[in-house]
Amino acid sequence: MFYHATLRNDILPDDEWRQLWQRICSRLAPQLASRLMVNALKLAAERKDISVVAKGLNQLLLEPGEPDLQKLLNCWFSTACRVMTT
Repeated sequence: MFYHATLRNDILPDDEWRQLWQRICSRLAPQLASRLMVNALKLAAERKDISVVAKGLNQLLLEPGEPDLQKLLNCWFSTACRVMTT
């Protein structure tokens, strides 16, 4: 599991992603936190722009409620979120 991975911090692209990971862990159970982060990293790799996905994830973490992948994808495809993250 990503949550307990020895090289987890080496896998995360930069300090911004490591901080996002800490914030996700403070809000979600380990399995859910791992799933969200791995899928966010996958989305960033597919879009070839880690900073935009990181900003979307940050925005998601600022919103009330439990962050999840569907909300991140909704944010990614939402014009309002994309304007906020550019």
